[in-house]
Amino acid sequence: MIDVIRPKAQLRVSQEVQVSNREPTVRIGLVRVEGKIPPSSNTFDQGRSVAAKTTREEAMIFDLRLLDSVRLPRHCGSFLIGVEAGTNRARCHFVLNDRWLDELRPDSARRREWIYSDDDSAIAAAEADELRRYANMQRFAPLDLTRIILRGGLGQLQFGMTAEQVRGLMGDPDAVYKNDWEYEDIDLNLEFKPIPNRGLSLVKLWTENPRVRLLNIPLIGPGFDQTLSLLRQVGVKHEGTFVLKGIDWQDFEHGLTLDSLGDTVERVNWTIEDLIDDEDGEIDWSKATRVG
Repeated sequence: MIDVIRPKAQLRVSQEVQVSNREPTVRIGLVRVEGKIPPSSNTFDQGRSVAAKTTREEAMIFDLRLLDSVRLPRHCGSFLIGVEAGTNRARCHFVLNDRWLDELRPDSARRREWIYSDDDSAIAAAEADELRRYANMQRFAPLDLTRIILRGGLGQLQFGMTAEQVRGLMGDPDAVYKNDWEYEDIDLNLEFKPIPNRGLSLVKLWTENPRVRLLNIPLIGPGFDQTLSLLRQVGVKHEGTFVLKGIDWQDFEHGLTLDSLGDTVERVNWTIEDLIDDEDGEIDWSKATRVG
């Protein structure tokens, strides 16, 4: 008996560019995908292969309503993540059919924000999001968002600010997960906690931005051993190392933690969480020494 090998059907991908008539000009890549995802394929890889057939714009809309999948439920999310990964961090929005919308409905609010049932809604949302990002970048321009101040914040962004004050300074965040905010364009994450008589207040920051400095010392890039030596010279003491899942959490005084893989520092975290009183929930600023 001779096995007949049938070629895998290719997903059909087409793209056009929508250009807004207002200033600043917004370009949106509108991609339509048709066909069936084979049952034996990896949906993440299929998503990446779709993205590889497109021309990247800052904002991308993928209309997947004519895409069929015979995979088991819960694989839609993997396909979308593959698309996002293949676009090299473009801002992706997705138009889905009813079956895929139902599959994603239990997912996190983060993913639901970028999912729509029709092109017009997706285009309007993508354009509004790009204009918001442009307005935020105008806000960021005069701010010094590379200067870390332990027990202080990041430049003019200060620990203890309320969520409303942060929004007034920085604009609307790109994403909100409960009490965590993210500003993607400057690679900055913020964590808020409820403080009595103040409401949600900024207590922690973390970033993987290699441009940040503490006392003009770059914390990401030179290597942990060199960074440790430089911090020691300016009086910032290393307090210990905690290892979790292969990541070294390097704890320093004044609320600073560096996440490292071997000698490579991947992330900088700094906080005032340990200044919050266990009994009354207030921030005890009398215990804080600002460095930076």
